Amino acid sequence: MRSWSHPVWALGFRPFFLLAALAASVWMPLWSLIYGAVFPLPMNYMAPVWHGHEMIFGFTAAVIAGFLLTAVPNWTGVPGHRGGALAALAAIWLAGRAAMLLSAWLPLWLVAIVDAAFFPALAAAIRPSIVAAGKPRHFLFPRVLMAFAAADALIHLGAMRIVPNGEELGLKTAIDLVTVLMVVVGGRVVPSFTANAVGSPPREPNWTDRWALYAVLALTGLEFIPALPWLQGLAALTAGAINAWRMRGWQTVKTAGRPILWVLHLGYAWVVIGLLLRAASLTGWMRWQDAIHGLGAGAIGTFTLGMMSRVALGHTGRPLKVAPVIAAAYLMISFAAMLRIITPLAVPAVNIVVATHVASCLWAGAFLIYLIVYAPKLLRPRADGRPG
Repeated sequence: MRSWSHPVWALGFRPFFLLAALAASVWMPLWSLIYGAVFPLPMNYMAPVWHGHEMIFGFTAAVIAGFLLTAVPNWTGVPGHRGGALAALAAIWLAGRAAMLLSAWLPLWLVAIVDAAFFPALAAAIRPSIVAAGKPRHFLFPRVLMAFAAADALIHLGAMRIVPNGEELGLKTAIDLVTVLMVVVGGRVVPSFTANAVGSPPREPNWTDRWALYAVLALTGLEFIPALPWLQGLAALTAGAINAWRMRGWQTVKTAGRPILWVLHLGYAWVVIGLLLRAASLTGWMRWQDAIHGLGAGAIGTFTLGMMSRVALGHTGRPLKVAPVIAAAYLMISFAAMLRIITPLAVPAVNIVVATHVASCLWAGAFLIYLIVYAPKLLRPRADGRPG
């Protein structure tokens, strides 16, 4: 149909990166107002659960969709979804956000069905191309997407009081699954992008690539054995250590002066920090709600913003060089994460709300900058005249 010929429906990264940046720019300030009791929004989910859910199943889900709907066609050689099919996926995502926001006025079973539809729909969209290409290394992605759907279901079942502690278990599992994707994708793209940029030979795979993933998968599985916190802590510590060791050959030092590269290294460093903070939280040194922001605000925020800016430039036919204001946005994410993690440990409780407001503004502001700078690129045809 002619209405779907607009450039925004040409490839998956266009609508979903716009939606992700919009969600981050709006949802985080809204959470800050709810947290500070300035705007008590009626809902059938505890406010922290809604916040965590929307950061993973709203914002992060949109980034994952934009990346996979763009990367899978490149990996498989099968044309990607566009036009009405792409708009339908975006509509499913939007319906989930609306259902969560209006949950106080809707039956919980309906909210659950509408919200949980997105990841199965995304898995169904990319699986045929992966199967047709016959490349086993890509089969992980539809499986992880279905695991996300299961984690989402846990949250809803917990809210309905069907699964005890389902909200916490679902959120922890979802963050672990995002970490799995960052470990897989980061291990593929960060060293290769760096080697290509600095003119070095490509890095050869080694044992750390396998065990970095296995350790995070082990942590994910151990979430379901809460009676063994020491084993969860050991898994998180091991995962952090292996992923730190994995970065040794990534030539991080050579990325100085190249923001579009160092942001990916910084994002992966936050994966390491986040895993180590998870281990620390299991010793009782800090709350898991604070520690989880190392992976959430730090790793997910930094890595997604880095990938969103790089993919948007490359797939709109523009040079891979970010504006200084985008480089500043990268740093804003890290400052926000550090503020959110350190404040509960270092200052009186009376100041935590203020620090949370500041961190929320910094984090949301970074994605608002992205939205302002990149929306014109995402809404227009490729600069080189090619399709996509």
